[in-house]
Amino acid sequence: MILGSVTGASRWASFADSQDPAGAYPKLEITYIPAPGTNGNGLEDYYETLTWGIGGGTNLHVTLTNTRNIVITKGLVSIPGRGIGINLGLAYNRRADWTRNDTNLGSNWQLSIPKLRVDGSDVIVYDSDGSEHVFVNRTEDEDGRFTYQPSAPGIRYTLIEVSNTETYRFQHDSGLVHEFSSTLNIGDGSPAFKRLLKTYDTYHRVGGDPVNHLTYTYTDGYITSITDSSDLPRSVTLAWAAGHCSGSKVLTSITEPSGIQSAFAYSTSTGYAYLASVVEASGTADARTSHFGYETYSTSTPYAVITSVTDPMNNTTTVAYHSTGDKP
Repeated sequence: MILGSVTGASRWASFADSQDPAGAYPKLEITYIPAPGTNGNGLEDYYETLTWGIGGGTNLHVTLTNTRNIVITKGLVSIPGRGIGINLGLAYNRRADWTRNDTNLGSNWQLSIPKLRVDGSDVIVYDSDGSEHVFVNRTEDEDGRFTYQPSAPGIRYTLIEVSNTETYRFQHDSGLVHEFSSTLNIGDGSPAFKRLLKTYDTYHRVGGDPVNHLTYTYTDGYITSITDSSDLPRSVTLAWAAGHCSGSKVLTSITEPSGIQSAFAYSTSTGYAYLASVVEASGTADARTSHFGYETYSTSTPYAVITSVTDPMNNTTTVAYHSTGDKP
């Protein structure tokens, strides 16, 4: 049996058994529907992805969608907790729907926590690697409670807006919920990403309140601590600084409860910041540094793409692109 494409587009494709041209039955037909958003711009189970460990706890991923995206993930903090631990790292997404200052970590980088913004009547949520999930058709279920529908079928997330608590609840089928403010923005408020307030397991509650949770504390719109729900709560602290680019602050350090710190340095080009290095166990004899290189493209809106990653052992992985920083 040979499967041939019946129809294809950037958002979906259908395949049918070529041995049945007359349409007789039985026949096999497979329809593939990727997630909503920008054509496979993140790491999802239903996308074929190539992954390489490139040293220093860093992984390079290439999604084999029609866009051939580059995603780089790097773990930094892993603290087991009661149900939900504090697991924090970085993600670079070449095709994420933001660039330059928008992530406060330099062009196309983000912390490995989800982000949410309102786009007219729609809501867009970016998960921990920058994958985009679009929610549409806001409908009122009950007084003050509204449900949004995913813009494509097969998505294992739901989004609920609760007006009396001024929150959005982004929930996975597994029960993990990320709760965002519907009124407060992060950073300087441009673009209008909403503040992540709490992450919890909706299926484990006592007296109606979630038992296993993480809470996020802000100062001047920037996350300054993430705290778990252990009997003796533990917190990871984050520090920010201005002056690296126009407008927003950038993340300069993450400090674990033990005092171990990861420090971040940036380069600046055309008024924008780019993550240049990460030093783990900064200031100690065990300090380990990873470096990142970029190529800048001069267009009406200048942008850069990652071209090299050098691990703490000075091994360099290079990334080349077909043209203008497009497909790797």
